[in-house]
Amino acid sequence: MIITAFIFNIITYLALYMLMPNINIITFFLNCYILPGIYNGILYLYCLTKKEKYENLNLVLLPILSTVTYAVSSLFIVRTGKFEAFMKSNMVNTGNIHIKINDNLFSFSQIIYIFLLYFALLYIIKKIRGGKNAKGGKYKEEI
Repeated sequence: MIITAFIFNIITYLALYMLMPNINIITFFLNCYILPGIYNGILYLYCLTKKEKYENLNLVLLPILSTVTYAVSSLFIVRTGKFEAFMKSNMVNTGNIHIKINDNLFSFSQIIYIFLLYFALLYIIKKIRGGKNAKGGKYKEEI
């Protein structure tokens, strides 16, 4: 499971690096934030359905792995100058409206945000799946 997640992370952020700076903001956002959350969620659901004994460990390890991969790749993208070119090409300035991308892809607050985003997603999946009964697939009734 962890090796699969690691491979998906490497492919995702390598593709992001290769596409930079010639992508738009939506593609960047999807590739950088949404896609890792999707495959982490799918891998965690697979872990829950197989009733692996390490499901609680995977709840923390998958977000940590994605966060570390994000941190390393963002540091690499920023240091090579590709992110600066991406920011300049995606800056919007029309009359009174000025949209600028934050120039610090690798910041402590960004790293914390990434981890919390992925952890919260997996935690919600765990709570939703944990509320289902193994036999009928219906939610448990609490009195």
